[in-house]
Amino acid sequence: MKFAAQLMQFMVLIPAATLCFLPMKNQLAAPPKKIIACIGLVLAIMIPVSALILTAGTFPANYVMLPDIAILYLFYHRSLNTHWATSASVFLLVTALMSFPPNIALCVDCQIHPQETLLSSCLVSTSVQFAVSVLFVPLYFLVFKNYFSELIDSLNSAYVWGATLPVPLIFILLNIMMQPQKYETMHVNRVYRMYVAYLLLAFFLFNVIYLIFYLVAVILLRNAKTEERVRLFEMQESQYLAQQRYITESAKQRHDFRQQLHSLAQMAQNKEYDALTSHLANCVAAIPESPTCYCRNIPVNALLNYYDHLFASQGITKKWSIQIPAECLVNDTELCSLIGNILENVSAGCLTLPDAENRLHTLNICLKNGSFLAIRSENRFDGKVDIKNGHYLSTRNGGSGIGLRSIQAIAEKHGGMAYFSHTTDTFTIKLIIKILP
Repeated sequence: MKFAAQLMQFMVLIPAATLCFLPMKNQLAAPPKKIIACIGLVLAIMIPVSALILTAGTFPANYVMLPDIAILYLFYHRSLNTHWATSASVFLLVTALMSFPPNIALCVDCQIHPQETLLSSCLVSTSVQFAVSVLFVPLYFLVFKNYFSELIDSLNSAYVWGATLPVPLIFILLNIMMQPQKYETMHVNRVYRMYVAYLLLAFFLFNVIYLIFYLVAVILLRNAKTEERVRLFEMQESQYLAQQRYITESAKQRHDFRQQLHSLAQMAQNKEYDALTSHLANCVAAIPESPTCYCRNIPVNALLNYYDHLFASQGITKKWSIQIPAECLVNDTELCSLIGNILENVSAGCLTLPDAENRLHTLNICLKNGSFLAIRSENRFDGKVDIKNGHYLSTRNGGSGIGLRSIQAIAEKHGGMAYFSHTTDTFTIKLIIKILP
């Protein structure tokens, strides 16, 4: 009977595993059938072995459950393509959620066996624990499968997911610490009622916190996407207007071209070579420059032309060498955001120098190993930096340095990495990102 009770207690790992993988349906590192088979094999061994250990010993179930959880997390993380902070956040969320059923079962057990202790578990209480854990699966199924999954696919910042880690840890510790060692404690005065009230309030607060986190994250993601689109449209509009001006000027030149030819022919016939040379020079100077073709990717080319004109107006000397294919794995919005954040950082850095002659930017973008895009950007600046916890912050009006974090997030999302460094007068950004299969 004791073994059956302990076995039922560890069976909660099955619904817990289900909830862990639901939001990661698009982040699996292997086919779903293979992962299900592997996790099934691991649990088929772990559950009875853990139950045997707990049956043979006289120590709390957490002494066995916590090592099991650590082992399962290692397997869980290796089966995903996400950053460890993302996988840990989801894993701890489910762990915190599953820390409520044991306390609910304890409320039942202390009523059935008021003289026993936490070390003695009956089949009824562990069955209640397992039943509540299973009930959580349909209760949270749609939330985890649809909404939480979409959030994980969209929110690629390891810093954001890492910031959520203390929340489930606090609830896990509270739920463990709230368990009384002796059930008779629950029958003193109003302890039992207070314990039930705590569980209800904690469970409600737990759900509210994650609901707020989800709503805030969705709003931030929508705002970020809107800003990126607006920025991209502004850059495309800039090139479009430049092309329109070019077309208008070209039409005007074509209209006058015949008259110019007559004038040139007349000067040549009269041997007025000085006037002919001067007139030709004026004609050449009057021809407007067409937008530079930096690459075959139209949105990125529009972006580069935008910053080309911006840098010219800011007195920034540029040395650019750019090779970007027309089609790549990274969508145009992300690629424009990546390069735009780099160039925006360059503009801000160069403008810290009062003398325009010292404003210099060197940019090299090229393909490496046939499928990786390597970017190296170096710009002059005044040497003043603001670093917090190893991360660069913007020096403009208390900025957060989100542009650099966005660069790093996009690089990591596509199997690359970003590196930032500085000297006394130069800021360097180096990154590599996979853009071709």
